[in-house]
Amino acid sequence: MNAKQIQAAVEAVLFAAGEPLELSRLAQALEVNEGLMEQILKNLEAQLDERGSGLCLLRLGNRYQLCTRTEFAQSVRQASVSYTHLRAHETRHDIVCRLLLEKKKKKK
Repeated sequence: MNAKQIQAAVEAVLFAAGEPLELSRLAQALEVNEGLMEQILKNLEAQLDERGSGLCLLRLGNRYQLCTRTEFAQSVRQASVSYTHLRAHETRHDIVCRLLLEKKKKKK
């Protein structure tokens, strides 16, 4: 795969995952080194921003998640979209809180 195809595959994987994925896991899944994966993720983030996409790439430590932009949360909610696995309606704060709660539950 060329860089453009890898980036498209990363976008698809992040969309389907619905949860933050580690850089190393993405690199391994697409059979590229972590340095290249990091550059691909930076490019994806920039392209989403440049084109004014309704999606954004969140970086949570060394994990990445594709989410809807907070400014479109109300529209997404009004459309009665199912959030069974994407949790697209969450703000960055909501995601961080959810991750901290999940981490706390795992420690018990």
